[in-house]
Amino acid sequence: MSESSDLNKKSRFNSLTEKLVSLDWDMSIDHLNEAFITAFENDNEKWELEVQFDSEDDYLVSSRSRWNIEKEQIDVMSRVIDRMNADYLVDTFGSEICVNKKLFCFEVKTRGELPMNQPIDSLFDAIEQNTSLYGRWSDTVRKAVTPPLQYSENSELLI
Repeated sequence: MSESSDLNKKSRFNSLTEKLVSLDWDMSIDHLNEAFITAFENDNEKWELEVQFDSEDDYLVSSRSRWNIEKEQIDVMSRVIDRMNADYLVDTFGSEICVNKKLFCFEVKTRGELPMNQPIDSLFDAIEQNTSLYGRWSDTVRKAVTPPLQYSENSELLI
């Protein structure tokens, strides 16, 4: 990457984060790695959203659960989710669901491009797509990783 491209990346990242701060976004900004993290929530849960810039116009939006997947379940859940991505074409629209094995959490990743005109609208579209997919799958994955219900040993029917 050239020096001018590096500067352009930094200025676009800084411009975008300044715009978000002016819109009262509460976020932690990592200028060195050109990323920011903010909290999101819906009626059922809270999660964190990270936006990481790869180049001057490419970025990755990741929604990560704050609840954890047990170490014993991480490989099984990872295989199940990979299969869901393949069978249900979850990633057809540029997003994929996955398990982050390092952080033991459920994650949705969405790639986006930051156009020169209306970059904030483009970012909001990618965030909307990402958080919508997260909301649709999070409950399902969370229920799948919680311990199963214990049934009583009573075999008699109560009438």
